[in-house]
Amino acid sequence: MRRKIKFSSTLIIIIFLISITTIAWGGSEKKARRMYNQALIFLDEVEVLKAEKLLKNIVSEHMDTSVATEAIKTLQMMESFRIIEEYFNTSAHADLRNLMTAMNLYYKEHKRYAASINELEKYGFYIYDKDTTVTIVFANNKNYIGKAFHKRGDKTYLVKGPGKIQEIEKSRNGASDDKGNKRLYIKRDPVDLKGFFVDSKKSGKLFVVKGLITNKYLDIRNFI
Repeated sequence: MRRKIKFSSTLIIIIFLISITTIAWGGSEKKARRMYNQALIFLDEVEVLKAEKLLKNIVSEHMDTSVATEAIKTLQMMESFRIIEEYFNTSAHADLRNLMTAMNLYYKEHKRYAASINELEKYGFYIYDKDTTVTIVFANNKNYIGKAFHKRGDKTYLVKGPGKIQEIEKSRNGASDDKGNKRLYIKRDPVDLKGFFVDSKKSGKLFVVKGLITNKYLDIRNFI
C-alpha cells in the first residue's frame, strides 16, 4: 500500500512539472508571436532597424519556440534584400559619376555647366539602369548640383560640382523625410539670439525670434 502511494505521489509531481513547463513554453510562444507580429508591422512601415531588433530579440530570448525559426528566416530574407538594395545604390552612384564626367567635358567646350540632361548626351552621358533617376538641380558657369537615386535603393546621392559625391538623407524612391529644416542650425548664443513681442494689426500680439542661423544645405534657403 505504501509503495502504491509513493508511486502515485511521484506521478503527480511529474505531471505537475510537465504542466508548469507546458504553461511556460506556451507563454513564451505567445510573447514571441506578439513580438514577431510587431516586427512585421515595422517592416510594412519601412522601420527596418526596429524590426531587425525585435527579430533578434526573439531569437535570443525565445530560441526554443517555433516563432524563433520564423524570425531567423525573416532576418535572412532581410539580409538578402539589403544586399540587393546596396547593388541598386551602387548603380545610382555610378550614374552620378557618369554625370560628373560628362559635365567636365561639357564645361571644357562651353565654359559653363549643362542645365539639362539632354545637353550631355553627346558627351557620353548615359544611365546604366532605367530605374535610376538622375537630375541636374542647378547649373551655371561656376558650379552645378546633381542628384541620383534608384527607385529600388534606399539612398540618394548628391554632388556639388566640381566636387565629390556625398550621400544625403537615407530615403526610399528618392523621397526624404527631411521637411526642409534638418540642416538648419540656430546659433544659441544669447548675444545673437533675442526674443520680443510686437503688436500686429492683423494678428494681435506676436512673439518674434531674432538671431543667426547656419545653413548646411547646398542650396539657398529664404524661409524657415
